[in-house]
Amino acid sequence: MRHKIANFLHFTKRERNGTVVLLLLMIVVYALPNLFLWLKPIPKSDFTKFQAAVQAWDGARGAESQTKEPLEAILSMFDPNLATKEDFMAMGLPEKVAGTICNYRNKGGKFKKSEDFKKIWGLDAADFERLQPYISFEPKMEAVAKEVALKPPPESFAFDPNTVSAEAMQRLGLPKRTVKSITDWQEKGWRFKTKEDFKKLYTLEEEDYVRLESQITIAPVTPTTYADAPRPATYAGGSSATKKYTNIVLVDINRSPVEAWMMLPGIGEKRAAQIVNVREKFGGFISIDQVSEIYGLPDSIFQKIKPHLQFESKEIRKINLNTVEPEDLAKHPYFSKKQAFRITDYRKQHGDFSSLNDLSKLIALGDAAWLARVMPYLSVE
Repeated sequence: MRHKIANFLHFTKRERNGTVVLLLLMIVVYALPNLFLWLKPIPKSDFTKFQAAVQAWDGARGAESQTKEPLEAILSMFDPNLATKEDFMAMGLPEKVAGTICNYRNKGGKFKKSEDFKKIWGLDAADFERLQPYISFEPKMEAVAKEVALKPPPESFAFDPNTVSAEAMQRLGLPKRTVKSITDWQEKGWRFKTKEDFKKLYTLEEEDYVRLESQITIAPVTPTTYADAPRPATYAGGSSATKKYTNIVLVDINRSPVEAWMMLPGIGEKRAAQIVNVREKFGGFISIDQVSEIYGLPDSIFQKIKPHLQFESKEIRKINLNTVEPEDLAKHPYFSKKQAFRITDYRKQHGDFSSLNDLSKLIALGDAAWLARVMPYLSVE
């Protein structure tokens, strides 16, 4: 076996010579291209014409720069939060730096002190030192005087925060955010019982309350405002608490405010506000029994207040299925978010609803009992 392997790897003299010649030929073939490049002289390029053209162009630029007068910087007091791009360029800043400043402000940036202006990218230290004495964050006196002139002085008159209008509150000199807080309070059916309640508004400034305190007049709520019928003399509102009543209250379920609901047995301020809020989400009650559906209202309480409830106002705020957005429809207590999107998706695919009966075509929407409950709140106009 050893001899067979040795014979296989053995080369004759002729084979060895052929291998050497083949290697030499390969080296020569590989080296020939490089040898030709080395032997061939490289032609020299003539750049005299190009250099002459460059020199002529440089000379023309130099002459133009010498004849062009440099712009004189106009320095004056400025607010870096208000100055325009043209203002910065007039003060001697490059156009690129002026644009950087404006872009910084457009993205929400604000200069609070002069050192903040120094941090602008591309602003030379020499330019900052030159402009720093002119940086001012004081408001322009002309704008302040104009604002004061346009704003009328506050009036003085008695008002009830539970009924005062937004226009009257503006005449009293209350800021817009305070006016909105009071109107939101009124819309939710809540009530200021004392001046201290009014003082607790988080948007009301202390100085405004001191100025208006003597003008606040809160009218007491009397049961005769809602009805004149007699009611039980007492009602036990809890295990130990007892409320005293002098008159029975007949509450219109769709019109009565929070104060009227509070005069019913077992209904406190929070529960009364909850009932009114749910009523607004529904767009109005369609029956007295619907009040019992309110979450957290015990049936025992509902049975006690049911004789005092009236269904006189039957105006319901309806939802137009052909225009309502899914987010708004999902706010109604009878519609889930999934149902709202199914209805609007069906409208997009098949066009506007021609009648409310088209809802029955949406098989997965709800059963017949659910459709009967929601129909009074819908329209296709």
